[in-house]
Amino acid sequence: MYWRSEPARRPLQRDRLLLLFLAILIEGGLGVGAVVWAQRRAIPLWSHIYGDWRALLWIIVATALMAGINLTAYVLALRRQYAVVLHFDRLVVPIFSASGWPDLLLISLLAGVAEETMFRGVIQQELGIVWAGVLFGLMHFVEPRLWPYTCWAMVIGMVFGCLYLWTGNLLVPIGVHAAYDFIALHYLQRRGRNCPAAP
Repeated sequence: MYWRSEPARRPLQRDRLLLLFLAILIEGGLGVGAVVWAQRRAIPLWSHIYGDWRALLWIIVATALMAGINLTAYVLALRRQYAVVLHFDRLVVPIFSASGWPDLLLISLLAGVAEETMFRGVIQQELGIVWAGVLFGLMHFVEPRLWPYTCWAMVIGMVFGCLYLWTGNLLVPIGVHAAYDFIALHYLQRRGRNCPAAP
């Protein structure tokens, strides 16, 4: 059972609030930057966002595939004790262990909307799928030892770009990104609570 004394809980509460503040600040800034850039360059963002049953189907199927493949790979890599995955686990899992599901939902929605509006809605229109994916990956750079995570984020960015290209609907990569992030962050949160000392 996950349990912490009251004095130990206070720093976690501060960490949780700091995480939310940074998410709002960074993702909010990214979203505002995307809207300003789109207006200055006459990129029609809003006409490429629409909800229908096809978009919902794309979101469900793509999220299920991404979450299944990525979480399975992560768990297998943990079991094989790959150094880079163990390091990622030690570094990232504690960040989300104090968060509740509303925090994770807010962070996921902010990331999905802001990052996809910027990288797929604006940068992909200006520079193409590859550069949008590369820049997306570089935005997720954590530290030099975690360069495989940055490369993985580049590939995921290109997948989001393909989803946008195939559907013509920015809501699809926004929805997949937000849903996938929520699933992944929830997994990390539960892992942090069930294994406070990550391997």
